Amino acid sequence: MSVPLTVPSFLDRAAMLFPEKEVRTWSTHGLVRAGWATVRERAWSVASTLTELGLEPGDRVASLAWNHQRHLELYFAVPAAGTVLLTINARLVHEQIVRILRHAEARVVFVDPEFIPLVEEISSELPALEVWVVLDEEAEGGWRAYEDLVARGDPAPPPPALDEDRAAALCYTSGTTGDPKGVLYSHRALVLHTLGICLPDGFGLGEAEVILPAVPMFHANAWGLPFAAAMVGATLVLPGPRPGPERLVDLLVSEEVSFAAGVPTVWMDVLEILRARQQTLLPGLRIHSGGAPTPPPGGLRHPSPGRHDGLVAQGAAPGPDQPGNAPPSRGGPGGGRRRSRGSPRRGNRWRARSPGALGDGRLLPEP
Repeated sequence: MSVPLTVPSFLDRAAMLFPEKEVRTWSTHGLVRAGWATVRERAWSVASTLTELGLEPGDRVASLAWNHQRHLELYFAVPAAGTVLLTINARLVHEQIVRILRHAEARVVFVDPEFIPLVEEISSELPALEVWVVLDEEAEGGWRAYEDLVARGDPAPPPPALDEDRAAALCYTSGTTGDPKGVLYSHRALVLHTLGICLPDGFGLGEAEVILPAVPMFHANAWGLPFAAAMVGATLVLPGPRPGPERLVDLLVSEEVSFAAGVPTVWMDVLEILRARQQTLLPGLRIHSGGAPTPPPGGLRHPSPGRHDGLVAQGAAPGPDQPGNAPPSRGGPGGGRRRSRGSPRRGNRWRARSPGALGDGRLLPEP
């Protein structure tokens, strides 16, 4: 039997097999907890309202939001409706955000309340933008409230008519080498990437994990962790808006996180707080540090024995367009490559180039 590889299948599996496993979101009022079954019901309700808003398959739906449950629901609701989720980097300058929204021709935007003034300021430059939704319970001044869409929508599963080669997500680069450039991901690409990072030589994720993505959900699909957590039925801890190192430490401790991922600067700040507080983390905690040059594993290891493993998979942030990473090698052939840059993910091959002044270095021989 042929079954399309589509993003909604992850959420269906999590809701059917692990309905009470939690998605936990930090808020100023404490942790907000919801089982995977509740997340699916809300996500499918939102998916049904996107069609009512007049969106057609392939239309772009933008989000300007941090790591929380409502944003997670959009990760599944938007692709389930046949539309494309465009996650916008909230740290970009206004001109770049305008360029991205115009280039992608986004028709709908979902934003955290703190970004309402920004969108209102640039709205005159966005003729294609038709619907504004605030990720909150209430809205005013021409905005729609996200919770109204949830309440009005139909929680029944969307029709299983998605083509796995249809676009599901659109991310733009951070503009470090010029204007931000878009990368379009199909359902199939996201499913294969999710399967890859869950393997032992990827992130090695399973149902027993408590996963905390410190990497923002507007950055390369949070390295695929929201999809992975749903696929394996893990507990997912989302740190909320603008998480600082103190909040991350609090969550790592209180929620007994077993796997976390983020850029090196985040973990260096976290370690400083751990050392100052002399706090104990879950034994065996694994940390993936990527997206920038990573210190040697010892540099991200708690100085006191027995605190945590500080396991670091080095290299670039893993996305569907990245070759992939692996845990530090235990020795043997190829260990140097895995320590320095990671191993190619299943289904990928890559070649290295020698340094070139203008990036025109020659291809190096295959190992």
